[in-house]
Amino acid sequence: MLALELEGLVALTLHSTTRTLTVPIERGAGVQVIDLLGQALRERRQVLKKEARQLRQDWQESETLRGRSPSRPDPSRNGEPTES
Repeated sequence: MLALELEGLVALTLHSTTRTLTVPIERGAGVQVIDLLGQALRERRQVLKKEARQLRQDWQESETLRGRSPSRPDPSRNGEPTES
């Protein structure tokens, strides 16, 4: 996005499932768009990081409840059931 900002945005293209619309924009508006997109991306990354932490915590708790060490995967389980 930094490269786009340095070049200067000249248009935005919006896509829906059936249509595409390209809208020319002024240089000042391009700066605002870059700022908004950057903010939206930062917020999305924060949400994804939070979700990843929660998933990791849930996995560690489930591994602990199963009596396994959550720091190391069980080498006997390679995605296939073991014979009993």
